Amino acid sequence: MYRVPTITLLVFCFGLILAIQACSSKQKNLTAESAKSMLEESLRTKGDAYPVDVAFVAGQIRSKTREDYSEGSYDANDPRNKVQKLLRTGYITQWNEPLTYRNVSGTYKFGNESTTDKRLASFILTMRPGHVDVEGEYTLDDWWHGQHTVASRGPVRGEVAQDGTVTLLYGQTPNPTIYQFSVEGNVLKLVGPETWGPGQRQCTFVGAGPGGVVTVPWYSYTFSDKVKGLLDPARNSIRGGKVEIDAVRGLLLATETRATAKFTWHVHLNEAAKILVGKDTVVAEGDVIFGKQPDGAWVLTEYERPE
Repeated sequence: MYRVPTITLLVFCFGLILAIQACSSKQKNLTAESAKSMLEESLRTKGDAYPVDVAFVAGQIRSKTREDYSEGSYDANDPRNKVQKLLRTGYITQWNEPLTYRNVSGTYKFGNESTTDKRLASFILTMRPGHVDVEGEYTLDDWWHGQHTVASRGPVRGEVAQDGTVTLLYGQTPNPTIYQFSVEGNVLKLVGPETWGPGQRQCTFVGAGPGGVVTVPWYSYTFSDKVKGLLDPARNSIRGGKVEIDAVRGLLLATETRATAKFTWHVHLNEAAKILVGKDTVVAEGDVIFGKQPDGAWVLTEYERPE
């Protein structure tokens, strides 16, 4: 609790409502009705809007993403769920900026042979339209003095970056391997470390494929004009509805000049706030304190709402 008896201050937050009432609002007799009247006057004077946090949504839409939030399926507690609902109701605007990536789809082979050993490896890689993801299979075969000592097969997954690098995860390597993709005429090349060999020597996989590019949508999101009128940038919140005082009860004298009580209040949330909070109405109870001035009049000094 805080007390500044000469000014009126109202601050709403999710853990605390604090009011300091000016001396101009006085009641000669302190009753449940006059106590409620003082609370209502404080709200009318200093603002009765209930703030609803939007920081978690603002953080979700701050950066560009390859994700189309209008199409996904999200858990109710996932911030993307709130973004999707605000998007579908016009409180968030979406736009698309397509980017192009090298199409690395193809079949690649690598071979290395000496007088004592022989190694053959291959990738079969595919990309889907509209995606940077790479999927496929790999093979690795080793011979030592004519004996087939290694025969490994398995899946490959990874993605392509705009700078032409390809990150692939396959086999027994715990971390992805980065390859540089290039095209020379009709020949595709992947150059990177020989992850299965000692010292990770550089190797070149040579292949053939369709080439060209894959166009991938990138999405940007921002709050629309529909919600900007509700925003309070200083608090990262929107005005979610009007706070209404329901009743004051349990009014008791703590001392001759100090009285305490409980009060209940509610807010019927607007459409945007309903989406963010996940319900139609907020109902709460809090403590309120009144002080008696030397002239015998009672004033509201402070009140709070527990979490």
